Amino acid sequence: MTFSEIRIGTKLSITLYNEEGEPSGTGLTSQFESLGRDGAVVILMPMKEGMFVPILPDEILEVGFERGNTVYSFRAIARERTREGRLRFLHVLPETEIESIQRRDFFRFPHMMACSYRLLREPIPPEAERGPFRSTSTCNMSGGGLGLLFEDKPEMGMNIEGKLDIAGGVRFVGAIVRMEQLAAGSAYRYEAGVSFLKIENRERERIISYIYESQRNLLKKGWTGT
Repeated sequence: MTFSEIRIGTKLSITLYNEEGEPSGTGLTSQFESLGRDGAVVILMPMKEGMFVPILPDEILEVGFERGNTVYSFRAIARERTREGRLRFLHVLPETEIESIQRRDFFRFPHMMACSYRLLREPIPPEAERGPFRSTSTCNMSGGGLGLLFEDKPEMGMNIEGKLDIAGGVRFVGAIVRMEQLAAGSAYRYEAGVSFLKIENRERERIISYIYESQRNLLKKGWTGT
């Protein structure tokens, strides 16, 4: 996938990042408009809940979009803002090539594993102000996120920083996008669906490789995947 192959009107998801490289704004939407001069990409000014979110020059953002069975993303830096009538546009300069993640990598694998976490409010505070990690367990995982179990109900939309003990360690920052109350008598009271916002590609690949290896081991024991 090249930038010239992105279709006009393609819906985009936008995540903003602060100077420390941590997500500082999530849940933003936009759409692709055109290719600008000097390699810039022109997009509709990102919006949240129907309102434009003004983005300043030099802010860092990650742009995501889908085509067919593939999810694509690239990192960019904001350069300038323009207007045409009531429409506002943002010109961003890509800092990375477009990367792809196959949807098969997002297969949700039921699996329990210890996870260290801490909940974060926006804007995400500096490392020294985030407090200690707590312990819980996953109930499923995929290349795009995981399910976490909680005794106390976290707020929808909160960010969460986590650590998994997979192949030397996996760290991530995600957002709580789904909440479900579990049946009475369960060891935990709530299951939260967490979507990854920030995770290194090599660490995402560790999760995917771990899932596939675990599947192979279970299949040898007669697991059917249902």
